[in-house]
Amino acid sequence: MARRVLVLLTAVMLAALGVAGPVAADGGRWTKGDAKAMLESYGPSGDVVFWRLWPGLDIRPSQEFYGDVQYCVEDWHALALVWEDPEYTVLPDGPVRTRDDVVDFLGGLKAEFELDGQSVATTRTPVKPYRDPFLVDYWEQFLAEQYGDSVTLGSIWAVQWGRALAPDDLSVGLHTLSVVVTDPEPNILFDQQVTFRVYPSDSEACTGA
Repeated sequence: MARRVLVLLTAVMLAALGVAGPVAADGGRWTKGDAKAMLESYGPSGDVVFWRLWPGLDIRPSQEFYGDVQYCVEDWHALALVWEDPEYTVLPDGPVRTRDDVVDFLGGLKAEFELDGQSVATTRTPVKPYRDPFLVDYWEQFLAEQYGDSVTLGSIWAVQWGRALAPDDLSVGLHTLSVVVTDPEPNILFDQQVTFRVYPSDSEACTGA
């Protein structure tokens, strides 16, 4: 819970700073290439601020940050969730979380996506380094709260699941994306959803008017 609260606070801070990012090519529609590029990348500060970077492209299970995003029926979209975990050492004799520990943990996670109550097949990216100064600040704060000043943060690693959706895959109206992440036990580590709206061609979401 503490981790999620900190992520949300980070997202609010970045939104207040007006984080900028890519826009649809030539001011037009999001394309298949855009959706695939987003799925292959990991955005700053975790999944909850992607909407600031890819407005109207990605759809992630966080109602607070994606529930009011406007999606155009003419665009490609991407259902997605990213999960990160850090290496760290607590001195002099505290716990140590190694690269192998992190990679094994992330490799054992499973994410199940449902769109409007129907299971959705997704692809999974390889576990890879997740380099971002905002995420480093977040994990340093979180680990300091847990272990004090004797903790040293190492590399942060992440995995992402997702699926690109063609314009015909989402009709005009309300939709719900649900994602459940479990470990091998299986313990449920994440269970959230977002209800979002897809707008018609003559709407502001499509015309930018």
